[in-house]
Amino acid sequence: MELHKEVNELEAIIMNIDEEKRVMTIEMNNIDITIPLNEKYKVGDKILALISYDNIFIMLEPQESSVRNMFKGKIIEISLSGEMIRVKVDIDGIYLYSNITRSAAENLNLKLGKEVYLGFKAVSIATLKL
Repeated sequence: MELHKEVNELEAIIMNIDEEKRVMTIEMNNIDITIPLNEKYKVGDKILALISYDNIFIMLEPQESSVRNMFKGKIIEISLSGEMIRVKVDIDGIYLYSNITRSAAENLNLKLGKEVYLGFKAVSIATLKL
């Protein structure tokens, strides 16, 4: 439980279900996010998407990878959280936190106002129906 207490909580609506690919598309503030198919949900359902701070990657440029969800945003807050650096990024009015190491923050030369890309795998998102 301790590992999962720090999560981004995002209210969203299920916009599309692709049974063939076994994924769903959820939308919040006109941003689409891909998540795994949950057969208990239907188009139009309101859900709460939970993404752990530790499951969000910060990149300077988009990368070819298995990451299904990648978004450009701007750093609006950087703080020390224990041994980790917590970075808050604004993606068109959606605020996501990511925890990274000090050395990663230094290597990426992260600072307030810098544009970055956030990425997270579809399977890293837990959901609850509202």
